[in-house]
Amino acid sequence: MQEIEALDDELLKTEKKSIEEKSKKLAQQFLEKKEQQQDIFNELIEDKQKKESEKDKLTKIKLTIDEKIALAEAKKKEKEEQKQKIKEEKEKEKLQKKIEKQKNKK
Repeated sequence: MQEIEALDDELLKTEKKSIEEKSKKLAQQFLEKKEQQQDIFNELIEDKQKKESEKDKLTKIKLTIDEKIALAEAKKKEKEEQKQKIKEEKEKEKLQKKIEKQKNKK
């Protein structure tokens, strides 16, 4: 009877150790998987931030290109207005000369 009790105690101890070892292994696996998931999550966040950063840079470049285009168009328009003013002034001068010539002829 004592032998049976000793065997039962030994089996219980073995089962407890086995359960503890399995629990430790499962806990370790859980922690490793959780760490892997966190690493993957961090990588995804970094990738997203890099893409957003690149997108911001492209947007800034686009804005500067658009701004340059707008400035060039504004300068072109200003030059055209100046040319038009010069043309109008020349035409006025020609008309005035014609009027003066006609007055002088009379």
